[in-house]
Amino acid sequence: MPERTVEEFIYEYWDCPKCENKAIRGDEYKCPNCGFPRDNSITFYRKTEEEKIQDEKKIEDFEKGPDWICSFCESLNHQVDSVCKGCGATKEDSQQNYFDELKKRQEKEKVQEEKKNPPPPPKKKGKILYWVLGIISLFIGFICWASGTHVEKYTVKNVNWTRATALERYKWNTQKDWQGELKGDDPQEISRNREIRRYDKVQDGTESYQDTEQYQSGTEEKCTTSYSSTGSGASKKTTSCRDVPVYSTRTVTKTRPRYKDVPVYETKITYRSKSFATIGYFYDKGKDNNPKWPEVRKGTGEDGRSDREGEKLESLMVNLSRTEGDGGPPQIKIEVSENLFKNTYVIGNEMEVDVNRLGAIQFKNKEKEFKEKDYSEKFNKVFANSLN
Repeated sequence: MPERTVEEFIYEYWDCPKCENKAIRGDEYKCPNCGFPRDNSITFYRKTEEEKIQDEKKIEDFEKGPDWICSFCESLNHQVDSVCKGCGATKEDSQQNYFDELKKRQEKEKVQEEKKNPPPPPKKKGKILYWVLGIISLFIGFICWASGTHVEKYTVKNVNWTRATALERYKWNTQKDWQGELKGDDPQEISRNREIRRYDKVQDGTESYQDTEQYQSGTEEKCTTSYSSTGSGASKKTTSCRDVPVYSTRTVTKTRPRYKDVPVYETKITYRSKSFATIGYFYDKGKDNNPKWPEVRKGTGEDGRSDREGEKLESLMVNLSRTEGDGGPPQIKIEVSENLFKNTYVIGNEMEVDVNRLGAIQFKNKEKEFKEKDYSEKFNKVFANSLN
């Protein structure tokens, strides 16, 4: 249904500024207690217990506009009055009305209130924010402090290098692959089997489940009320109502697809084919600053094809010993590039290095700490399959 609007007028009230008589109805221009005519100092207000104006003539008069203020005696007069009830001055000689005077009084009261009760200072930001900012500042300060460096002296105590080269031979290799994906030259099938390569989701029916849903179970009337003062002792009351839907929740049974995992079989072939494969490693080690790659002794594989070199592995380790200072580690092992290994980190050389306040050396040429675990993982296969 469309919105329904009802307009009606209710009385406003005022208090006598002379005898303090309260709640004088808005259609009365003089205090019934002392006879004082209402003037520009009064303020209209509504009461909780509303009284509806039934007289259509009064409503028509109230709608004519706010009371005008006599510029001579400052009495309030109805718009239908052409002369002041208090002193007889004419309406034409007066310019102000009730709302004009009310606005001036409210602005004056606001200024006085602000002087009497100045606005509180801005609220301080939450303590949590200050804590967060404080922690961030401390963290940044710590990073800046820790990044500060000083110079200490270190000597190259000893060095170790290891280099290895894989040897690849063209030979028959046995392996497994899916049909159509065989690798190498001259593949020869040994056996084949049907194996699961993947699982596909396949619908095999439906299943029921419980769910909830909202539905419109009816309507209800929602109303809003607003008031607008006429400035002459009454308020226009406007009530707007409309029907809005009411929703409820219910449990319903629904269905959804049900899936199962279906294995997809394909053919896996065990076969042999010719290809290059690593058969071992040649390696060399030393404790000087002249690393070299091992001599690779090549043979011949299938079809008379010569062996070839494969992957190359390298470790250039330098052991530094502190000779001056007490902030950095007494000893540290590092890995360096070939150029640094040969020309900078020479056995017996003393050098200045930067050490931060946490005791860590700040290297400038991409040196990194030597780790035994990484070395073992890299070279265990070399030593286990040595061709030396």
